[in-house]
Amino acid sequence: MDSESIELNIVQIHPDVKELDLTRTRSKKIEGLDHLKKINSLCFRWNLLSKIENLSNLVTLTELDLYDNQQPLAQLDQCGQEHQL
Repeated sequence: MDSESIELNIVQIHPDVKELDLTRTRSKKIEGLDHLKKINSLCFRWNLLSKIENLSNLVTLTELDLYDNQQPLAQLDQCGQEHQL
């Protein structure tokens, strides 16, 4: 079994967290964050993101850092009108 094919979600994020830094986590997608009802700041620096999606439920999000991802990023099409990022 190839270790790269195994994906484990072993980190649980408290729902009241306001800032989350996921720098260099090799993330390919933004997912599993819908329960973060108080999140203000997300950092996804140095990851493998190619699309910005799954953010529409994060209505308190005011800062999104996507610096230096491996793929060109598609437009912010999933952010609702209530977001001013």
